[in-house]
Amino acid sequence: MVDTTDSPVDVITTWVRGTGRLPPQTESPRTLRIAWWASMRNSPRTFVLRRQGRAGVVAKKPTYEVIAATLRDSIIDGTHPPGDTLPPLSQLTRQFGASKETVQKAVRLLIGEGLVETKRGVGGGTVVTAAPAREVIVRQRKIFRDERGYFFDLAAQPWVALREPQVRTAPPPADIAVLLETAPGQPVVIRDRVMGDPNTREVRHASLSYLPPWLVDEVPVIAQSDTGPGGIYDRMEEHLQAQLRMEERIGTRQPSAQERELLHLPPGTPMLRLRRIARAPDERICEVNETVLPGHLFEIGYTLERSSTPDR
Repeated sequence: MVDTTDSPVDVITTWVRGTGRLPPQTESPRTLRIAWWASMRNSPRTFVLRRQGRAGVVAKKPTYEVIAATLRDSIIDGTHPPGDTLPPLSQLTRQFGASKETVQKAVRLLIGEGLVETKRGVGGGTVVTAAPAREVIVRQRKIFRDERGYFFDLAAQPWVALREPQVRTAPPPADIAVLLETAPGQPVVIRDRVMGDPNTREVRHASLSYLPPWLVDEVPVIAQSDTGPGGIYDRMEEHLQAQLRMEERIGTRQPSAQERELLHLPPGTPMLRLRRIARAPDERICEVNETVLPGHLFEIGYTLERSSTPDR
């Protein structure tokens, strides 16, 4: 139902295909997003109607994006399961009433998202890719320790550093600077580690530690490649004569080109992002750590515990 108040609205509604006319509400100076399933060839097309006073502009979503969305939905809902071959180009051009170039552009979009790949030769074509099995990392919200120092999930305990830590001084990303409580553009020490399977040497995650200048001044060893047994956390706690307090935030982000190559990410694959913030007893930020894992290989799992609140 369309909002008829005087305030600006942004309404999503449906124009059923074949009606041939816009809803009467579009006569008011409002902004409406209208999803229209065109009767011609049953191809979905999205229109955005913008009216300002008496002047109106109708903008159409690019046809290749509409075609890609339809094919994407058919992959997600299982119409085209992994290993299945999409209809040939000639059939898709007839189905969508689009040019060969437009359909090819839509397919390239799906290739970039890692949903399909092209195969040549007998049995070739545009084939739906199989999603790899994901390993569940159980976050038990605990801090563990072994002879090497602290670690934060049992699945990662066997992983080892695949190269020497790389240490540099540079301004952190803006969102990291906010967490570190440093001024925008202020350089900090960045420790870059790559962890993986000790047998296959396969990269499992990359980790960046951002260290504030005040702490590096007080504990210079944490800016060195070799920080000794127990690593930077032991050096911090020795200096502070107290245990660090840590919190964690879980999210996702798109990889950089370097990260995509390092983690062997398929096109369009996001990364799981774990951010850990270490604080001194006086609440000063000692470190912001960002650990990233391949989003197509890992997912986060944990057990839900019942609260002590009384039953209704």
